[in-house]
Amino acid sequence: MKTQCQLILLGVVLAAVTACERPQPGVLEKPPDTTPPALTYHALVIGIGDYNGTGWLQLGTARADAEEIGDVLHERYGFHVTKLTDHQATRGNILRALDQLMQLTSNDALLIYFAGHGSYDESMGEGYWIPFGAERSRMGLPAKEDWLWNSSISRILQASPARHILLVADTCYGGALFRGEETPEKSDHWYRRAMDVPSRYLITSGNLEPVLDSGIRHSVFAQELLNYLRYAEQEFFSASDIAVAIRSKVSRLTGQLVRMGPLPSPAHAGGEFVFVRSGSILAQNTEPVPDPAVFRNAEPIGTLQSLADRIESASFMRPRVLACLGPSGDNAEETAVVRSRLQDALRSIGGTVLVEREAFDDLLQEVELGKSGMADRRAAMEIGRLLPASLILFGEMVPFDGQTEIQLRVVDTETSRVLSAVNEPFTDRSDLDSACRTLAEQIMQAVDRARPVIMPARPTDDGNLTAGWGRFHGAQVGDTFAIITRTGIGTIAPKETVCGTAKILSLGEEEALFAADWSRADTNRPATQLWLKATF
Repeated sequence: MKTQCQLILLGVVLAAVTACERPQPGVLEKPPDTTPPALTYHALVIGIGDYNGTGWLQLGTARADAEEIGDVLHERYGFHVTKLTDHQATRGNILRALDQLMQLTSNDALLIYFAGHGSYDESMGEGYWIPFGAERSRMGLPAKEDWLWNSSISRILQASPARHILLVADTCYGGALFRGEETPEKSDHWYRRAMDVPSRYLITSGNLEPVLDSGIRHSVFAQELLNYLRYAEQEFFSASDIAVAIRSKVSRLTGQLVRMGPLPSPAHAGGEFVFVRSGSILAQNTEPVPDPAVFRNAEPIGTLQSLADRIESASFMRPRVLACLGPSGDNAEETAVVRSRLQDALRSIGGTVLVEREAFDDLLQEVELGKSGMADRRAAMEIGRLLPASLILFGEMVPFDGQTEIQLRVVDTETSRVLSAVNEPFTDRSDLDSACRTLAEQIMQAVDRARPVIMPARPTDDGNLTAGWGRFHGAQVGDTFAIITRTGIGTIAPKETVCGTAKILSLGEEEALFAADWSRADTNRPATQLWLKATF
């Protein structure tokens, strides 16, 4: 039985620093075609079964699994494959191979397959790969100086400019790493968008249980993976397609639960790793992009569900969602005016999808909003089920001394934690707009802290940039972003260097074209991966 654990992925998780509708007359033009060039596929396959004399058990199938998976990826899908097995998979050789990831570009996709022992230190929150020749213990203590620390591996993976990285691990205890694994209905349009948008994705053979190393020649998981790669009828398919196809058989034969999902990494922007059989061509998008959804007063609950479905199924950067449930008040007419003015102020700032209170009436009909902290938590739980990772605006209007104070709080649906509490008084409607503008600015500062917008950018031939941030995200022509480079991604304090500014020139539904000003850069355009950071 394998004792290896899903360690690199836990390290990635531990190390990671984890749109309102504003139609603009005259600026709805479609941006120029900025489809990225075709991908070049690479694979690093690591299989270590020979642990003789180190204190670790021998693994019977790990080397054969890695070698054959590498062969299939090369022969059937045109991958450039690097193999490290047994004596080749020393600590130094693995680190050198991982270091080569920094030579990849945004036109590259990399698959990493790992089979071998691992360990995890709960007291340190640190995981390890066990390379060839590494001792299990020395002088009665774990021989960690021989092992590969996940924190080191994580920094390399996070910083790689590769557009896609897929980690496939036939290992134990990986199930607690995921938020979920439901997959959308997929079309050619979906696969094209998934290829265009950067991703960091994982498939692991087990949930929270040991993983069998037994089989005639390969582990059960590796054999099912090989069968899919060899005999899939589709000319192109995604990483999640593989996991969905093989998990029931793996579970039936071994009791293991195959898991899959994106890593909570800053480099993951909503895409997915797509396999394309050699000689096949994935056609350019021909499906029309849906009309933008407007989530406003008196729209039915079905519209709210359509927003949830669209967020989960589309291959673009996840928008920030703010559910506007407050403020509430005793004077219905005055309350409606305040809500309307406040939401207008939030729309003018932009950068979020605003969902108005009425859309939640059926969902929250039993929750007395604004009456207690418990009501806040119940509402956050219900909305979080439908719109994961969203934020909620609660609040009340409290009269005092001839004035009315608007008291608001922003709550995270994932934790039910209050992220910010703000208040502002007004006397009559003449100073209401000013009060709402002040509150909107404070609210968006809290949203920026909780859900910062940092996204990978793709340069165009004329020196401008494109990125996956469009009308659906609350963008508008003229919004300005900082162009930054990032080092130490995955560490406690990654360093960001501002090298220019970018202003939106034209908008698509899910992406935008940015005019780049490189006046703050030492050169016209830095050669490293570029990012856009928003401040609303």
